[in-house]
Amino acid sequence: MEMLFNIIQTGVIIGTLIVAIIVMRKSIKAQSGAILLEIDKVMHDLRPEWDKLYALDKVYTGWTDQDRILANKVGFELERVARLCMYGLINKRYVMDAYQGVFANCFDILKDYIKFYRVQNGEPGELKDGGFKRKHFEQFAKECKKQYEISKII
Repeated sequence: MEMLFNIIQTGVIIGTLIVAIIVMRKSIKAQSGAILLEIDKVMHDLRPEWDKLYALDKVYTGWTDQDRILANKVGFELERVARLCMYGLINKRYVMDAYQGVFANCFDILKDYIKFYRVQNGEPGELKDGGFKRKHFEQFAKECKKQYEISKII
């Protein structure tokens, strides 16, 4: 009788664990969905700025103060999203699939300015030399660019 009780008790514990795992997975998916909707809102709100950025010359030395303010805003917001992706806090694949062109194109325009910005802030211009500002944006944009090139081939 005691053995039967132990078997039933073990079955109940295993069943409870299975239900807990299912509930946790659903909760994680719901949370991820909410976060991705917030990312979509951030990106949607940033769209007018990145459209203006696309019109800028890649040679930042001719930019006005307003152009630099725009570049800083776009770079900062894309850094925030990229940081979440690079730390695995949001689904990198989703963001890349939806916005790979934005990250790649904005970085192409901003890369020289970002190097200048780092040096102005006492850092090396290059990541490999220890530059840090807009680090996640640069890393994520390079991944996006690779993915973008692959998707053009397919």
